Parts: sequence; structure tokens; C-alpha cells
Amino acid sequence: MPATNVPFEPDELDAINRAAQASGKSARQYIKDAALSAALGRQEAFLSAALTAGEHTREAFQLQFSETEEQRALRAAEAAAAREVHDEDEGRTAA
Repeated sequence: MPATNVPFEPDELDAINRAAQASGKSARQYIKDAALSAALGRQEAFLSAALTAGEHTREAFQLQFSETEEQRALRAAEAAAAREVHDEDEGRTAA
């Protein structure tokens, strides 16, 4: 398994050893847990922000392309008028 060697000042290492002992972990495990927590926390924060942005985009998209009853009624009236004009044109062509 790959490993890394991280140098600490004596007072830093003492603080880490005390914190590790207080949490019931070895210094190695304490440092590993802290590093992974920081790395994964950033990843989770990024993913959370991306999901939030996506949700806002989805809502905006839905609002942009949603139709109201009034818009549906206007669209139906336009379609009816277009059929009427088409039917009149067909009647003129047949005559």
C-alpha cells in the first residue's frame, strides 16, 4: 500500500498524539482519519453545491417552458384558426 511521510514539529506531534490518545486511536489512524475527512468533506461539499445548482437550473428550466392555462387556451385557439384558414384554402383550391 502506498504511504507518505509527513514531517511535524515536536509540539505539533505532541498535540496530535494527545488528540489521538483522547479519541482512542493511534496517531497514524488519527492523522489518516483527519486527512480523509478533510478530503472527502471537500468532495461532498462540491457535490452538494453541484446538486443545489442543478436543482435551481431545473426549476428555472421548468418555469421557462411551463405553460399556463391561458397559454394552452391561446395555443388551442391558434391551432383552430390555422385549421380554419387551411380548410378555407382547400375549399378555394377545390373550386
